[in-house]
Amino acid sequence: MLNRIITEEPCDLSTLREKRLKPVVQNVLQLMCDWGVKLSELPYFSVLINQSLDFNQKEALLKLWSGWGPKLLHPDDVDLITLDRVLRAQTIDEAVKNSNADK
Repeated sequence: MLNRIITEEPCDLSTLREKRLKPVVQNVLQLMCDWGVKLSELPYFSVLINQSLDFNQKEALLKLWSGWGPKLLHPDDVDLITLDRVLRAQTIDEAVKNSNADK
């Protein structure tokens, strides 16, 4: 991947993003073609991808937040005590250590 985006010439963030994502889009389109995805299925395909990304993001946030406080069931369960712990912590390790001491 890096051999496609590293150059000696400076570039702006839009150009860098295009260099990174264009090969990904090409691979996804090839995969869709190989699997015979129909044009009429593209909206459903898009919904599935977005749902999957949302789910993975929420799960990752839950794991991140659970290092600072009690087991969360949903990102909305983050309370002000946990936020205060995070903001006052010098490091992530320190916050986790302090959180575990409270249990």
